[in-house]
Amino acid sequence: ADARGGVAQEAVCVVAKDNQVLEFDLSLEESAERQAARLRFDVAKEAYSAILDGAKPNLIVEDAEARTKLRALVDAADAASQAGCIFGEELEVARKGLHMAEKFAETERLAREAQAQAQAAREAEVVRLAEAAIRANEAAEEARAQAVEAAQTLQSRFAQLVPEEPEVGGAPIRVQWPHGGQLQREFEPTATLEQVRAWVVVSYPADAPTALSEGFVLKTRPIPGTPPLILDESNKAMTVEAAGLRGQTLMFDA
Repeated sequence: ADARGGVAQEAVCVVAKDNQVLEFDLSLEESAERQAARLRFDVAKEAYSAILDGAKPNLIVEDAEARTKLRALVDAADAASQAGCIFGEELEVARKGLHMAEKFAETERLAREAQAQAQAAREAEVVRLAEAAIRANEAAEEARAQAVEAAQTLQSRFAQLVPEEPEVGGAPIRVQWPHGGQLQREFEPTATLEQVRAWVVVSYPADAPTALSEGFVLKTRPIPGTPPLILDESNKAMTVEAAGLRGQTLMFDA
């Protein structure tokens, strides 16, 4: 007994670091202050011990609640120390273990946040690319619609220039479409090259991948020893017979 009438007692505190049991030898002289500190310590010890039953390895590393309980236990031990209680070196071991676990948990939290931010950035990039693709597709569709409209205007302008196909005695002329396929009809030998061009314009497939533009150029398929003939404004009045188009195949000049 001390001068205040306290009675020396001994208590044992059980905590854990990675489920390894640590024992604190706690010598107490039962003053009111020390008794209150010991009681708070016992409450913290019981709260922490309650989560140890069936605990998995690396408990305080992986379980935030376990770290919270152990932190409360260490804080209670510190308060008890200030009240005059004496602990063994296990308290420092537990404190260091808790510090390492909290540091590891913080590192893991930062890593998860970084991963979440990276994932969000990737998702944002996917959305941005998708939106860009949609805008590009819309622009392409608009350009396509404008090209088709221009082709239709061009066809309507040339439609009245297309002559009737002769029943007999005509000159066969074939056109090779740039996207594949071909078309053939006959013209009077006196038909002009402008009329041939008009037939090509009016007959151009509406579902072609590339709409026909006003600046299109036609030429005859090359024949060995004979240069190709280009059909343009300079010779639009020339006749089929004079141009030697009978049996010829016309191609679009790239």
